[in-house]
Amino acid sequence: MSHFTEELMQQLRFVSTASNAFISKRQRLTGHQRVLAILDKEVGFIQSQLAEILDIRPSSLAELMKKMQKSGEVRRQEEEQDRRIKRVFLTEKGKEKAQKLGAA
Repeated sequence: MSHFTEELMQQLRFVSTASNAFISKRQRLTGHQRVLAILDKEVGFIQSQLAEILDIRPSSLAELMKKMQKSGEVRRQEEEQDRRIKRVFLTEKGKEKAQKLGAA
């Protein structure tokens, strides 16, 4: 399998697992809650990949990320090799909220 195919399969498995976990609870999640749920399952997503998984415009996600960063739920880190690439991580506050969401 090529590197691209392996990466694609990993993302598909992740999306399937995350959606099954939350659909089974029959919850309708907001974009904010979906970000928390996804980042709780996978550490350090690239922001553009997160937008693809959530099926939202990158500009919409960027706005949401600003709000979540301001509230202390996430932190964004630029890649050293390419500063256009930003990885997103949950903070302790974000992890707590994600855990509560998962338990609801």
